[in-house]
Amino acid sequence: ITFGNVVSYNALLHACAEAADEDSSQYAIHAINLLERMREVGVSPSVESYAAALKACCKSQGGIYRAAALLREVRERGSVNLAPQSYNLLLDSCTREAALLDSKAVQLSLKVLEMLKQDGVMPDTERCLALIAAVPPGEEWTHWSRKRVVELMEESGLEYSAVMKAHDLANDLNQNSEI
Repeated sequence: ITFGNVVSYNALLHACAEAADEDSSQYAIHAINLLERMREVGVSPSVESYAAALKACCKSQGGIYRAAALLREVRERGSVNLAPQSYNLLLDSCTREAALLDSKAVQLSLKVLEMLKQDGVMPDTERCLALIAAVPPGEEWTHWSRKRVVELMEESGLEYSAVMKAHDLANDLNQNSEI
């Protein structure tokens, strides 16, 4: 398929995002391939292009890792600035995976929070609290992960009350996991 403009590609990318589901990775793969094709034919992906591809990845089976790689690529290229919603979508997807006892998803969540901080984007308090609660209990890195979320919230400049709420939640969960 060869299209000459970003609008045509974005329509296909949005279709991939809407069709994606957690039972398959095919639409995430299609979205990544479409981005590559755009570059091959000289069409520069827009913010909307990347956002749709990220959505397709986040909704797909195992897609958080593709989405994280895509997010790193976008940041390295520096050609577009993603909206906070794109970061939040990936953070939500990582949190869902973390709740399924996926330790790599917790690590990825922390990296996304680091990226948010580096890009000057304020993380959402409720998402951070959900991540703290989703960290699998009983692992030797559990306490450290929860503490790191609180630190990143503080370093990002979230209100003191939000940071303290996260701190209290992390402490409560850490104490309960020791019982």
